[in-house]
Amino acid sequence: MGLRLPRHRRPAEWLGTLADRGTVEVGKRADLILLDADPLADVANTRHIAAVVAGGRVYPREELDRMWAALAARYAAMPRPKIPPDPQRGQLEPDDED
Repeated sequence: MGLRLPRHRRPAEWLGTLADRGTVEVGKRADLILLDADPLADVANTRHIAAVVAGGRVYPREELDRMWAALAARYAAMPRPKIPPDPQRGQLEPDDED
């Protein structure tokens, strides 16, 4: 499979930022998502992430999975606000609270 890059050169030229953006080159800033499958063949292939390059750092799939698990654990541990019942709907049933 070939490399597919979005078309960012022209906007970078227009904005006057081509010196450090708009193309993938050594010394330029770029955030990339590296996929294991062709997103043009099937849009669901955008979920086949092999790695992410952000802020000059490479995050391989294994590290992304660890980061996602840590975020999910933090979210699960967050206290949930008590939402008052809607007067239009009446009281919540006990099974509806979670």
